Amino acid sequence: MQEEVHKHLSLLHQLSILDIGRAADLVWLQFGDSSQLEPAASYALHLQCPWRITHEQKMIVGSADMYRPRSDYEGDTDLFEWDIAGTNALDEKVNLHFHLNKLQWEVERILTDHYGGFMICFSNGYQLEAFTHETSDAELWRLLMRREEQHFVVNGDGTEIV
Repeated sequence: MQEEVHKHLSLLHQLSILDIGRAADLVWLQFGDSSQLEPAASYALHLQCPWRITHEQKMIVGSADMYRPRSDYEGDTDLFEWDIAGTNALDEKVNLHFHLNKLQWEVERILTDHYGGFMICFSNGYQLEAFTHETSDAELWRLLMRREEQHFVVNGDGTEIV
């Protein structure tokens, strides 16, 4: 599995993150050539497993942050609705570290493990780590390869191309 994961994620090498967002609990990252006048995403990474972004040995944001309110939330935490765009800590931190800072997020190096997890190291010193965390056939993450019109999917049982 490690070789298959590395082979597919290597398609992202030297590409930049063009955008980050989420749909409910699925976090997506779009990758493409940022040097083009109108960059288009060639690849998208969909994460539905635990993940985190770190920088200088500090955790910046993690997948479970989507279930916590943003720092300026003043309402009743029992009534907090995490799935409304912009209301949770994940949305706030992604906005702060990605959208507002407009840092270069070019893929510099990719490390993979035997279980389908990976670390993507970016030229700005940030890292994205994803962890496979179950043995079922549930989808954990997916790489959408738009040019190839294929998806590389990782689940607890292994990998497949769809």
